[in-house]
Amino acid sequence: MINNGFLLVGASSAYTPTGSLFSWGNNNYGVFGDGNSGYPVTEISPKLIGTKKWKQIAASTYASMGIDENDDLYTWGYSSAGVLGNGTQSTFQTTPVKITSLKWKEISVKYESAYAITLDGDLYAWGANDLAQLGDGTYNSPVLNPQKIGSLKWSKIQALQYGAMGLSENGELYTWGYNYYGSLGNDNLNEYHEIPTKIGTKTWKSISANYHTCFAIDTNDDLYSWGYNAGIGLLGNANAYGSVAVPTKITTLKWSMVSAGGNHIGAITTSGDLYTWGMASVGVLGNNTSSGDVYVPTKIGSKKWLTLSFGFGHSLAIDDKNELYACGADNYGQQGNGSITGNVLVFTKIGSEKWNKISAGMQYSLALQ
Repeated sequence: MINNGFLLVGASSAYTPTGSLFSWGNNNYGVFGDGNSGYPVTEISPKLIGTKKWKQIAASTYASMGIDENDDLYTWGYSSAGVLGNGTQSTFQTTPVKITSLKWKEISVKYESAYAITLDGDLYAWGANDLAQLGDGTYNSPVLNPQKIGSLKWSKIQALQYGAMGLSENGELYTWGYNYYGSLGNDNLNEYHEIPTKIGTKTWKSISANYHTCFAIDTNDDLYSWGYNAGIGLLGNANAYGSVAVPTKITTLKWSMVSAGGNHIGAITTSGDLYTWGMASVGVLGNNTSSGDVYVPTKIGSKKWLTLSFGFGHSLAIDDKNELYACGADNYGQQGNGSITGNVLVFTKIGSEKWNKISAGMQYSLALQ
């Protein structure tokens, strides 16, 4: 289903919208892809990056990734532990550079490890692997180029700080890496899984995670969480503390998507309502306060939403008119509103343009228009 030329979240369609790339916020490590880097180099409004059209984007800490309209994979930023997948480490690449000749459909990057799925459903991983993050059966030195992981076919991939989780083409959940605070969801704590390991028998349609806190929406549109509660209620289960080592359902609402930020979580119901929870610091929950923690999903306003991306101190969301909103920290222009205003406590519109993809990273954002 297409609305105003854009794909509605949750719609069934073979069409994938493309758009021009914009970046704003803090361009430390060259994550904008505009040929510049440094600390701080800030953009307080969305800045057009090149002329290429893109299908997918991913913002993180050191690195940015994108899949262009030809299904080619590009990376840019700082190659900490080889996270750019360009055969180097500890180097800067301040413009998007194509890696490999394969064709791609899904990407995810967090901290120093990156993952991507080809059009054929094969999973590749690269970057840091000291805690079995890559799922190749080893703990070893960084992998500097994309390497294929096993023979399973995949539909979704999500990086954690010290591991990853993915959905097979049949919707089965797999996790691997270091099981920090139960983030692998296998009913254990603080162990390693060197290869993708199936979790339970349920089938899933959507996944998201921050460092060590994980979420998944099953095929019945129910939301589950597990991993680290961090003393701020990240799991959304009405508790501030206590790790959960298996996927556990929260709320009776039905959900279309979830996004896990650094210390805050957002999710959209199947009817388009936005809920947030976790730490309200700097206004990231959009609930008109910058203090206190919220331990259960709490509705924000009456607006209807299509998609969202929560980063490390700021939050982005696109409403049902394809307009872009932000809240949270603005010390490096993260709000994209043309000025550095301090913390923004409610979701506030950025310009009047129409947007179709967003990705909030560490003090910066990527978006497609």
